[in-house]
Amino acid sequence: MRIKDLKINELFEKIVVIVVKKMEPQEVSCFNISNTICNYIVEDGTGEANLLLYNDDIQKINENDIVEITNSYCKVYLGNFQISLEKGIIEVIFEDLFSERNSQDLKTFLDVIENALDSNNPRIRKKACEILAEKRRASDKGIETLQELLKDTFCCESARVALIEIAKEDNSLFINFLLCYDQSIRKMARDVLMTSDNLNATLNIVFSSNNEEIIRETLSYISRFSDNRIKSVLNSAMNHHNEIVRLIAKKELEKFEKEKKVIREKEKRMNKLKDTFTSI
Repeated sequence: MRIKDLKINELFEKIVVIVVKKMEPQEVSCFNISNTICNYIVEDGTGEANLLLYNDDIQKINENDIVEITNSYCKVYLGNFQISLEKGIIEVIFEDLFSERNSQDLKTFLDVIENALDSNNPRIRKKACEILAEKRRASDKGIETLQELLKDTFCCESARVALIEIAKEDNSLFINFLLCYDQSIRKMARDVLMTSDNLNATLNIVFSSNNEEIIRETLSYISRFSDNRIKSVLNSAMNHHNEIVRLIAKKELEKFEKEKKVIREKEKRMNKLKDTFTSI
């Protein structure tokens, strides 16, 4: 369950949220019974809600904690969603996201931290990236979110580091990075994948993207191979069903032939000079 899916006065089974603000506790009395109440603001990337806690629960929950709430319901208070425990249970599953001393092993680690990646709070997003980089783990959804965060000016560098560290642990992820938004991540993927054995498979993935910039980058990258392999790849690409691929391949082949012609003419002049000096 996510905050955006909450329904008024309906019981929900479980929700994981990040505590972004803790208000001052207050003493209230009703029918000569005194209670301490405290209101919190929580979020999970899909929305924001109030959380009302009573008495002993207040001591357990603080700002920057990631908590799991089970068997509770939601109501509207002053125009905002309010999660009320009643008979529900709240448990801290990550204590103080920003603590440098925090080294908890979480049974629901990926779900928890990847919720943080979606947070409305940029500091929380950045910290989530740093934690994933340290753990070198992420689900497919986490990888996808990290790639989206490369467009976020506040935490793009943290997201980049996280992707690199996770890929070091699982090299199969480099395939996902061939079409990544970030140029440096794409280059890293090509460095790993564009070997003689993997070249055709890599090109097939890139050609299917219809992304002109990425296709041009990749075809330029084949300069590391032999002249015969370069010509073979470009000639093959010129017959590809994708028009973008054909046009770029044609330009790359013309550029390649031009460069080779310059090299041949230079070698011809050098040989002529060499012959002249030899005859003197």
